[in-house]
Amino acid sequence: MLTLLTTMACLLMPEVVFGNSYSDEGYSVPTAVSTKGVLLEEFTGINCGWCPQGHAIAAKLVKASPNVYVVAVHAGSFSKPAPDEPDFRTDEGEEIVNEFGVEQCGYPSGMVNRHDYYNTGNPVCSRSYWKEYAKLGVSETAPVNILATSTYDGATRKLNVHVEGYYTADSQADNQSLCVLWTQDNIKGPQNGGLVGDDYMHQHMLRGYITDLWGDPLDSPAKGKYFSRDYSITLPESIKEVEVKPGDVRVIAYVVSNKRDVQNVTGCKPVYTNYDMPLGGSLAEPKIPINSYWGCNFFEMELTNKSDKAITEATFDINVNGKIVTASWSGMIPSFESKEIVVKCNYDFNEKGNNDYKISLRSINGQSVAESSLEGIFTSPISATPQISVNISTNKEADENHFYIKDADGNIVKEFGSYPAGEVTQANESVTLDPDKIYYIEVTDTWGDGMYTPMGYYTAHSSDGSLIEQKFEIDDFGTRTLFRTSKEATAIDGVSADVALGDVTVYRLDGTVAYKGKREEINLPAGVYVVYDNASRTVTKQMIK
Repeated sequence: MLTLLTTMACLLMPEVVFGNSYSDEGYSVPTAVSTKGVLLEEFTGINCGWCPQGHAIAAKLVKASPNVYVVAVHAGSFSKPAPDEPDFRTDEGEEIVNEFGVEQCGYPSGMVNRHDYYNTGNPVCSRSYWKEYAKLGVSETAPVNILATSTYDGATRKLNVHVEGYYTADSQADNQSLCVLWTQDNIKGPQNGGLVGDDYMHQHMLRGYITDLWGDPLDSPAKGKYFSRDYSITLPESIKEVEVKPGDVRVIAYVVSNKRDVQNVTGCKPVYTNYDMPLGGSLAEPKIPINSYWGCNFFEMELTNKSDKAITEATFDINVNGKIVTASWSGMIPSFESKEIVVKCNYDFNEKGNNDYKISLRSINGQSVAESSLEGIFTSPISATPQISVNISTNKEADENHFYIKDADGNIVKEFGSYPAGEVTQANESVTLDPDKIYYIEVTDTWGDGMYTPMGYYTAHSSDGSLIEQKFEIDDFGTRTLFRTSKEATAIDGVSADVALGDVTVYRLDGTVAYKGKREEINLPAGVYVVYDNASRTVTKQMIK
């Protein structure tokens, strides 16, 4: 029987049942070649002022890709609590920090698949590299497929875990082992730099290993071979006086070689029995929130399931300017999981000026639930001609971006690009749309870190030369510009007569207009401005002295 390293003596030693090793039938793990998952071990601590930045990066990586699994390891000098603070440390975390010399690398730092991508001699890297390495990780082919499932029995607090693996690569690393651990989300506590006192919500926190820290040995890995393992532990009521809430528990399993290179990783939420939590949910902003304009035939939101029962349908009250319409959604959100959803609805809004909106969750699976809501203000779509031009400047990570024109139902009408990665591309695109309809320009960023390195942007114009929108800063997962085309198509080509050749509009970096007129007559305070040439419809970023 394996030894379970735990932080509390009340955790029972795991019961380990070895499956029919290397069976060629009767298993559930996929056998086709697949891409690799990414394990981000994030080294953090409640006394680390920069660690909330690391938490935010990790959260975006998880939101960007379902194949990224984060383990927040509270260990080392920055994790030592004061006498009146909770202790989030684990023995396993301290051993990992010592093994990889994390204290010498600074906080927050992390390991991505425990791989030394730049041959520095240590897989520990700063937070600025996590996305780059995660992108590399999910693009790799996995030498072994793994599948993890788990169940939780509320009557006994027993967590059962089943892991299967199947080797797909001709060549396999040596000294492989299977590691299984569990994390907990939504742990409230202090965090230096968190700006909310003791109400900071810690996510992905390492709570313990179910196998030995360095894993359960896997003998003679080879293409076509299969393995399975079963483990069982009893979750304690608390660890170091920090409550263990089973609904916030997640299991992570990975195969590793020589304590270093992770061959593949997966994770799962348990299936719950005898754990009756009432139906409930909470709403949060989607990846691309409503920032200013709206008027589409749908609203987006993130819905979190607060129950042990799956959500298969939900209803919402959509209140726009005091008028309420009821909208419904159907799908699948497993117990205690979150999902971004689209709720379709038709509603009236003011054609000019602001519109107040409030989205309220009303029922789940046909039963009324406590209200959770999102609310804000949007402005009616911008006016435009059916013929529009879009000027795009990418950053050097254009492989992460998509540039669309979509209709009010969210259907793609036109996609611009794709544009090459590794270089800045400036493109002048155009499209002719139907009159008297709502459309939007959408720019997305897959990994949620915006269009920087260097700054990318877009501007959009009607066929008469009038400006629809300009976005010189594209943050997070992207942005949208909504507009309504005029009732009759115009046949005006080029710029309007009142725009003289060579005239420019100069914008400050906050988007406000600093000057309009002849380029040669610009007289502005020294600084960096964005200069738009009205005739050529090109944008340059200039230092004006």
